[in-house]
Amino acid sequence: MDKFFSNVSKYIIFVPIVITVLALIFKFGQTSKTIGQMVNKITPTPTTASKKINIDLNGPYQCLYKDNEGEYAVYIKNKQVLANVKTKSDTDKYFFDGDCLYADGVKKMCNLSPYLSLFEGAVGNNRALLNNLVGPYIKTGVDVEEILKTCKKEDFKDSVFD
Repeated sequence: MDKFFSNVSKYIIFVPIVITVLALIFKFGQTSKTIGQMVNKITPTPTTASKKINIDLNGPYQCLYKDNEGEYAVYIKNKQVLANVKTKSDTDKYFFDGDCLYADGVKKMCNLSPYLSLFEGAVGNNRALLNNLVGPYIKTGVDVEEILKTCKKEDFKDSVFD
């Protein structure tokens, strides 16, 4: 019986040492990539920054856009915004007076003046946010950015807002 335990104890000590040595051989036997080899695989890809649209609500701006679906006329001056949307079947008029938003002459929302700086930032920086803000008020398939590209900084008569 002593001979049995003697052999087992030898294997219990010997086997983990062999496993550890083999693991170290496999671990350090692998070829590691040098930094130079890794850098060669990195290739730069050019990105084009989209043109920033800079429109402040002090204006004056005129934006006139026309496509197959309709005509869009936007007038911006002194934090007042008028948007006329003409389609084949309907004409909608949206007016923002600096604090309240009106749709076809009916007051929709007020107390919006604290959000003006957010909106101005959205126009210039985050096009997805701008599309989400304005998108529900225009027909599908119309890109707000395309409308904004037509904006020209030129004065117009204040009677447009009447």
